[in-house]
Amino acid sequence: LAMRIIEAGKRSGALLSKGPQGVAVASLYVASILMDIRRTQSAMSRDTEVSEVTIRNRYKDIVDGVLIEVSL
Repeated sequence: LAMRIIEAGKRSGALLSKGPQGVAVASLYVASILMDIRRTQSAMSRDTEVSEVTIRNRYKDIVDGVLIEVSL
């Protein structure tokens, strides 16, 4: 799911020129929310050494700029 989010972000242009580590972690964060596997940005930051601010900013980029369709 995270890879699909990244691919959609590239196609939409929302994630162009963003650091790959931040994009990857934020995509994992969004995927975890969509799959109801809640993890905090703080926990993701500790586990990946990507700052909470970066995760939060890339999260906003994804939420604002990427269309995510969820099939149930």
